[in-house]
Amino acid sequence: PSKYFALVNKCIGSTNSLGSFKVMRSLGASSLLPSAPSAEKYTWVFYQGRPLVRNGETLIWGEHTRVVKEVPVEINTLDHLVENGDIPQIDFLSTDAQGADCDILLGASKALSSSTVGVICEVEFAELYEGQTLFCDTQDLLRKHGFRFCDFWGRQDFNTAPYPVELQGKGFFVVAEALFFKNVSALIGDPPAQSGANQSVVRCLKLAAIAVVFDQFDYALGILRTLQEKHLLSLDKLASRTNTKYIKLLRDLVRSADEIEADSPPLYYELGRWNVGTDVPQKSSGNRWKIYLYLIERLLLMAVRII
Repeated sequence: PSKYFALVNKCIGSTNSLGSFKVMRSLGASSLLPSAPSAEKYTWVFYQGRPLVRNGETLIWGEHTRVVKEVPVEINTLDHLVENGDIPQIDFLSTDAQGADCDILLGASKALSSSTVGVICEVEFAELYEGQTLFCDTQDLLRKHGFRFCDFWGRQDFNTAPYPVELQGKGFFVVAEALFFKNVSALIGDPPAQSGANQSVVRCLKLAAIAVVFDQFDYALGILRTLQEKHLLSLDKLASRTNTKYIKLLRDLVRSADEIEADSPPLYYELGRWNVGTDVPQKSSGNRWKIYLYLIERLLLMAVRII
């Protein structure tokens, strides 16, 4: 066992049931779902200019996902594993389940409605696996639990047939990792509910820290300032009496943001465009180091995220 992670050897899905896991020619494509016949000729040709693998290698989906054996498995929902004590409450959920991601989310309804504040999951815009859900279904499901779509990561485009490289077009946008964040209003309400207020504040702080990791600084600041405006916490006091590093990071973020905004001219709206105000003194050279320090901190955070 590691202090940083624990391996739980379970098959995860939408229900507690029995199923058949398809081990495919490419092990990374193995899934609870069979390959979609409509995607059999989908092709990804790796040539110079396309990332990740060897020049000239061709991935033809029907061959890539050819089943070599099936293994009977017991399927569990994430909610069941939490209730059974196999895993702790879920703060952030990351899935890559080869077409079964939305099924995993369906089996995590209690977590999504309570503890979970962020999700990143693989989504498809056309069937790669037979009977799978698509991005629109995942988005609809998460919206019902108070989540908002944020960004796509790791886009993959597929061509529709295995033609020579010279005849391949740009391809169709088929696969990506989709990032979702919980809406702050879904966590604390307006006005904030008294019951469970402390838990809601903790989840807001976790959400703000996760937003920073994904370079969504404005969203994190909005969360923290909402908590302060509603008098739900003093971030300075909380940071002074805890050793939790992400709390201190959030405090420093707010302080840096306050200093930058104090030194920066405000935006105002005029004639259909935003402008920078001219009635505010320009940044003094003595205060520029604050902005440089802030930018350095931001680059360091992005480096940590990449690592």
